[in-house]
Amino acid sequence: MEGFQLYLEECRDVVGKAQQVFRSMPNPANVAGVAAHLYYCLNHIEDGLNEFDWFTQCYEDSYIASGKEMFRKSAGLRREAQTALKTLQNVL
Repeated sequence: MEGFQLYLEECRDVVGKAQQVFRSMPNPANVAGVAAHLYYCLNHIEDGLNEFDWFTQCYEDSYIASGKEMFRKSAGLRREAQTALKTLQNVL
């Protein structure tokens, strides 16, 4: 379990750095939709990592299921961001 907790901490560091870079610059208005998808995607990843961490505290299986669901939602938001970006590229 200790190895898994270290892995979660490494993942949190990566997500934190991504959030810091994402928030360090204002988003141009024409990519606001893409940015919104990415913002919520990062938040869902963070929430999923928290769920997995809670599992390590009490071994309650529902935290694993919730974490997987957060990651599933995050993947959907990433796909939506990619689609919005492709649509924007076609317009430009």
